[in-house]
Formats: sequence, structure tokens, C-alpha cells
Amino acid sequence: MITSMDRKYCYSPNSQSAVPQAGHICSQKQSCVDQIGYALLLVAPIISMLNIIPVARIGELSIRPTDCLFLSVAIAFLFRIAFTMRLRKRVPIYLSWILGLVAVTLTSYLVHPDYSTSLPKYLRFIETIMWGGYALTFIRSRKQLDMVMNAVVVVGVTMSLVSVALYLVNPSLHRVAGYMSSAAGEGLEGQASFNEWGALYALVIGIAFWRIYYRGLSSVNISTVIIIAAGLMLVQSRSGFLAVAGVLGILFLSDIRSLLRGRIRKKSLMVLAILFVLVLVGVIISAHLALDRITASLDAGSSAHRSISLRLELWSTSFDILTKSPTHFFLGYGNHGTVYMLDEAVTTDNFYLDHALGEGVLGLFFILALVLTPLVGIHNRRGYVQENKMTLIVTAVALVVSLTGNVLVDPTYGGITFLVLYGHLSVYG
Repeated sequence: MITSMDRKYCYSPNSQSAVPQAGHICSQKQSCVDQIGYALLLVAPIISMLNIIPVARIGELSIRPTDCLFLSVAIAFLFRIAFTMRLRKRVPIYLSWILGLVAVTLTSYLVHPDYSTSLPKYLRFIETIMWGGYALTFIRSRKQLDMVMNAVVVVGVTMSLVSVALYLVNPSLHRVAGYMSSAAGEGLEGQASFNEWGALYALVIGIAFWRIYYRGLSSVNISTVIIIAAGLMLVQSRSGFLAVAGVLGILFLSDIRSLLRGRIRKKSLMVLAILFVLVLVGVIISAHLALDRITASLDAGSSAHRSISLRLELWSTSFDILTKSPTHFFLGYGNHGTVYMLDEAVTTDNFYLDHALGEGVLGLFFILALVLTPLVGIHNRRGYVQENKMTLIVTAVALVVSLTGNVLVDPTYGGITFLVLYGHLSVYG
């Protein structure tokens, strides 16, 4: 057995002596691996902007830049384990949730003859949630976490500015998600996920408002809110708008209570004033957009309203399929097993139903455990009220946007979400 002293001096238990210099060398190697691992995590959000470019293809699996970066971080992760012979705190529990999910999948495969899954899609989701484990391992300080969140903000601002530029060039565009996807009203079903970028914009707005609320007004944060709000209006994601409303509710709940008692902080009043101006400007601008999905959703004859009706029908059908068999209810059909039952629909447009159908209720339990663990972990620590609020915001955005889309499986938004959530748990949990 290798003891803590063995680890300190980094020598084999069978050797005759322990040389302190060897321990110093081992510590240097570990520190170097930690720095490399953190650097790779820091550039992960930026690299995700290149995912539109395929690097290679292995069978049905399209290799993207994020996949190459993921492999590099995995190598650093394995080297760290080799140098320390142990995992960082909470990583074993994190891995146990993932192993539980995989165990449910394997059990369903053995039990159900009609089980069907797309392996590339499944591996992509496992890759996405593994970013949380890497965050637990390599993000160690508040400064490092802030830098990662800055990188996330840069991604959101960049994509939003590109969206604005594209719209100014072609005002007839109905929905714009930077250079990733745009549409002028036709072929929307073939476009990339607008909800994914709406979710990312909601996350960035949450970060910016949290910083304004707790760290004071700054031109950088105010500019971020304005730019991201423009991007959100152009992407026209209703779940994104709903998530932003949730973010503001979380931040200002205590102030609303104080206002009802006739008291409110001056700083909160200033932030609310900024918010009011943004909403007013947004309402005015939305009247001149080629498409206003929020208003159109109330029009019974519009495509936006029809999409809601079709989605509700799809959810009802999905629930009927889920409850058809007790074993399928708990273990699922596989992520491709219900396509023929849903008239060739590849998704239910609901994260919870998608994974309940794919991995069963048991699999969904493990997935939600992965999403909620950081919030629970930090909530139980005293003295981290602000950090708990930030974790609550990230979690709330993830849960809300998952109501009308499967965006958490995406390497960009999903990977960033797990990175930020577990970065907070690593530093403050």
C-alpha cells in the first residue's frame, strides 16, 4: 500500500530510501500538469466557437475542435492521477454519478430487445458532462474561476456582435445565432439550435448582472448586458427570455421583498433602472424586427404559436410512450429508440423527456444529480451567499432552457455549464 509519506516523496514502497528531492520533482510535475489542465479549461469556451469546423470523421462521429481539446484535458487528468495516486475531493462522487448513468444504459441494453442508441450521440453527452470532473480537478482558486467566466462572457459577446453585424447587413433575417446559424424564414428545421445560443446568452447575462449586483456598476458589465440583450433579441429564443426572467427574479427577490416593506438599496434601484431602460428599448426595437416570436406566440395563426401546439402534442405522446412499459419507464428505450414512435422526430424538444425516454427515469435521476450537486454542495457551506447565488443562477438557466430543448447535451452550452457549475463547487464547496 502506498502511504501519504510515499506520495510526499514520490518513491516506490520497495525502494530502500526516500529522497526528498524526488518528492520535489514529483510536486513540480504535478504543478505543471495542474497549470496545463487549467490552461486547457480556460480556452475551452473560446475553442467552442470553432466547432462549426469539422476536424475529422470516425464513422458517424464528427470530430470537432472541442473534442480534440477534451482529449488533451483527459490526458492531463490521467497524468495528474499518475503523479498523485489519488483523485481530488468530490471527483469520486462525480464519477460515481456518471458510472450510475452508464450502468442504467447497459442494463437497458441487456433487458430490452427494442433498445436502440446512437453511440456517437451518447459519447458526446458523456463528454459534455465530463467537463465538470475536469473543473473539479484543475480549477483551484477564485481568480482561476473568474478567468473561466470571463472567457464565457467573451464567447457570448463575440457571437452577439456577429449577430448584430449580420442583421445590419441583412435585416430580413428572422433568427440569427452569430456565424453558427441564421434563417430568413425558410428551412428553420435544418438550422443549428437557436435555443442553445439563447441559453448561452441567458447564462452570460446572469454572470454580468450578478457582477453588477455584488461588485458594483462598471462600463464592462453594463456593455456586456446591452450587447448580449441584442444577441438574445436576434436569436429569438423564448426559453432564453424565460431563463433571463428567472435570473432577474433570483437576483432581485430580496429587493422586491424590501421594496414591499418600503425599503430598497440605492445600488439595487440603479440596477433596476438599467433593467427598465433595457426592457423599454427592447420593446421598441422588437416592433421593427423581421420576427418577434414572443408577440407571435399569442397569435393563433402564427408559426410561433403552432410550434407551441406541436410541442405540447409531442410531449403528450412522449409521456404516453414513457409510461407504456414499467421497465422502459425506469430504464428507457435508448436515445434513438423512440424515433419511430415519434413520427421520425429526433427530439421531444424537452431535455427531461428526451432523457427519460432515452435513459429512463433512473438515468434521468443520475443526470439531474450531476446538474444539482454543485448547488447543494455550496448551499451547505456558510459564508458563501454570493457564490451560492451565482451557482443558483447557472443552475436555474440550465433547468429552464431544458424545458423546451435538449441544449445541455451540446458541447458548447452544456460543456460550459458543467465547467462553471463544478468550478464553483471546486473553489467554494
